[in-house]
Amino acid sequence: IYQITPEVIFNNDNQDNSLNLGLAIEFTKRNFMGGARKLSSTFSVASTDPLKFVKDLSLSDSLYGYADARIAIEQPTFFGEPINTVYEGYYTIRKRSDEYNTSLYGGKINLNFDLPRFTYVTSLSTFLNFERENTNYKRNYLHKRFFNFFKTAQNDSTDVNKVVNYLLDTGGFDNSESSNMLFGFNIGMNHTNDLQLMFPTKGLNVNLQIEGGNTFNYILDKLFSYKPETPEYFKVQLTSSVYFPFFNLERSAFAFKVRSGIIHAYNGNKFKVPINQRFYSGGANSVRGWKARDLYSKSDRDITFEDIGDLSSQDFELIFNQKIVPGGFFMLEFSAEARIHLFGDFGSAFFVDAGNNWESPGEFTYRKIALSTGFGFRYYSPFAPIRVDFGIKLWDPQRNQNLSDWPHFYNDAVSIQIGIGEAF
Repeated sequence: IYQITPEVIFNNDNQDNSLNLGLAIEFTKRNFMGGARKLSSTFSVASTDPLKFVKDLSLSDSLYGYADARIAIEQPTFFGEPINTVYEGYYTIRKRSDEYNTSLYGGKINLNFDLPRFTYVTSLSTFLNFERENTNYKRNYLHKRFFNFFKTAQNDSTDVNKVVNYLLDTGGFDNSESSNMLFGFNIGMNHTNDLQLMFPTKGLNVNLQIEGGNTFNYILDKLFSYKPETPEYFKVQLTSSVYFPFFNLERSAFAFKVRSGIIHAYNGNKFKVPINQRFYSGGANSVRGWKARDLYSKSDRDITFEDIGDLSSQDFELIFNQKIVPGGFFMLEFSAEARIHLFGDFGSAFFVDAGNNWESPGEFTYRKIALSTGFGFRYYSPFAPIRVDFGIKLWDPQRNQNLSDWPHFYNDAVSIQIGIGEAF
């Protein structure tokens, strides 16, 4: 009935490429309040400087990383119907020394409908999620970012300090607040010979995700002339995978994937769509020649302050360092993979990945599609495949370079990806 699970955390901070080390603990109580409910609570903390964190023991002053607390209740029915229901609440804080502090809290309700086995739609779930983010910036951090931005844009530093100080005094940039309410559906059609997608060798798998951001605000606006600061938008993402036998070899297959998505803000500034709702490319389940969220397409136009509005911490990192809009509003990816069973529980894979994300569909061009290839190894454990992939950049649209242009092949062109479960 009761279970306590400790966890050791090793993960990479995508913003400064530093390693987070930490601990987590999860407490679970089964049959909570009867009815086969399950109560789960998790607390995790990870830091880029664990020695300093342990020495000071202060979340507010010395946390160079993040802390996260979550509580969830799962039950097998919803008003007596066989609908698996999960209620979840969470609170996350993140700190970067001398730069900013961020807090994120929210709640989510997820309904997973139990469908008959022999239907075209094999999975259906719906969810409602509300979250709010607050970021407090240090003045020195803002001054440095704004100064570099205006100095490069104007190529004249004579009056840049005056402009930056005026903006910081009057613009309210030291504090950013944003809220987002999502309502959406996930529709799945799994017609493969492996319903758990552990190692399908034949069939088709399709997943469609539809989300409405702040749709209720749009309704309030129409009914009561309510003018929210957050944008109203919809997000659609379609992923389709197909599998074929590999020369009739046992536990071997060809696999192909196409994934595409679009975000459209029909009311308000689309650049205020939360950064964690945008599209990203790169990583173990994307274009594997790049690290997670490390692939992007620069905008064809100049970024202005009218575009920016309130910025999250991740927005600042990319806009004022690299002058790009973090995350895309249009995404297109392709993958092809040959999966070969070697011996015992071990296998290998050879793959080609392509794709990117853009600010809008109008900025899509073929030369901005990133291309990578590579190979990997698999260990098929009883619960899921464990994989290590070596992705190699063939064409980098960020630098307009191909494989022969990299001066240091291993450091510049190779990316190592570790994942649980197949890439698709």
